[in-house]
Amino acid sequence: MNSLIRTRRRYLPAPVSILPSNPKLYLTAVMALLLFSLPIYATSEAGAIPSRGMPPGEQPARNFWIFFDHKSFNLRPDATKTLSTVVETMNRLGTSSIILIAHTDTSEGNVEEAEGLSMQRAMRAKEYLVRRGVPPTNIKTIGRGKIDLRVPTWENIREPENRNVHIEIK
Repeated sequence: MNSLIRTRRRYLPAPVSILPSNPKLYLTAVMALLLFSLPIYATSEAGAIPSRGMPPGEQPARNFWIFFDHKSFNLRPDATKTLSTVVETMNRLGTSSIILIAHTDTSEGNVEEAEGLSMQRAMRAKEYLVRRGVPPTNIKTIGRGKIDLRVPTWENIREPENRNVHIEIK
């Protein structure tokens, strides 16, 4: 039992070094990890993600994120600000089609409750957009619940990044 570490009522395997013995191989692995983990885009204060390949000033963002409080579908002030930016962007681009994909974190009920809450979040965002002049027939809403989360987590973990609606302007 000397290769196990005792924690509260459990035995865990002792830490094992995964570092290569060759320093050059280690540096190559670290550089590859850093190179492939660099973000391709940056997020602005409004929650917008600029399109790839275009300088930020030339083409407005087409993807936005709004976030919600735990077990709530009420729009926060930062969400209404982002939704207003979405409407302005749609008017600037001359586009009319939009997709709202909503999620919950893993602590917001069972699968059915999570899907229902995510759909309520998508509908709340749709209501705001309709009040701002976007035709309801041009807005597609999808409630994904705990599926395809922005931040993968275990069950019953409160992750604010997962309580969201992803807005995609087509």
